[in-house]
Amino acid sequence: MHAVASILAVIKTGAAYVPLDTRHPPARIRSVVQDLCASTLKGPVLALSSAASKHLVPEGVPVTVAEEIPRVIADPIEAKSGP
Repeated sequence: MHAVASILAVIKTGAAYVPLDTRHPPARIRSVVQDLCASTLKGPVLALSSAASKHLVPEGVPVTVAEEIPRVIADPIEAKSGP
């Protein structure tokens, strides 16, 4: 369900959602990213679910890794109790 909401949010902002399969050859992934860079005015910003895929991204392309983003506490009771 989270994936559907995420994809919908990306599309509603006018951005593009391009899933990349890490099982594809690294040269293919780099080619897709380079094509994205050439076809956008500002260039892509990639969101990766795991840092293990970072080596597949060409240099100079901004990357956000989901596992490196601090988690937001969704439970208000837990948020109030603090450390």
